[in-house]
Amino acid sequence: IGYRQKSEVVIPVKSSVAGTGGRSAISAAAFSDEYLLTGSIDGSVKLWDSRTLTSGSGLPLGVIPNAHVFGEKISSFAISKLNSDTFASRSTEGTVKLWDRRNLREAVKIYSDLPTMHSETSVVFIHDKLVTGTSSGVAVLDCLDETVRRLIPRTSPIVSVAWNERTDQILLGSTTGTIEVLYDPERGNGKGVLLMRKSASASRIDGEVDISAESLYNN
Repeated sequence: IGYRQKSEVVIPVKSSVAGTGGRSAISAAAFSDEYLLTGSIDGSVKLWDSRTLTSGSGLPLGVIPNAHVFGEKISSFAISKLNSDTFASRSTEGTVKLWDRRNLREAVKIYSDLPTMHSETSVVFIHDKLVTGTSSGVAVLDCLDETVRRLIPRTSPIVSVAWNERTDQILLGSTTGTIEVLYDPERGNGKGVLLMRKSASASRIDGEVDISAESLYNN
């Protein structure tokens, strides 16, 4: 990045679905030291060896041809930092799916009833949980069970979810253009947020949300 005016590698992602002309637009991608994930609007997910990629050559390490519904957009991927073999995919069809790259024949877990109209809706791993935005708030998913552990309601759809691993804070971006920061005062990880809020004279959104056994407060 920043030293050439061209792409280092261009990967042609092909599709076997009728009517796609042999290609399918990429709607999401994620990169790790071991593999690259691509999600296409034909519903497929492909894994590529990120260590041996060259332009126009090579075959994917694995393909999930019907990972999600054809025509819906795969909006986001998340790769677990606890286990690099585990990744999750988010789709506008209203699902999050948990996968094990060592066995791509079927999803490990399928989480349903997660509506979103936005093709950028993200999913992230936070510790041993999955968190994603929905049309009505934030869903916390249990990686050990196909259930929504908790739905944190919000007045506007949540599209972006990010986690700062160093401060252990969760950032939410909504369709109204606002950003919320969730933190746990018992862990003492709200200091930076409180200082920023004080200096900016930001208005407080009172309340607390619970994603596990502990409380998180939002500002």
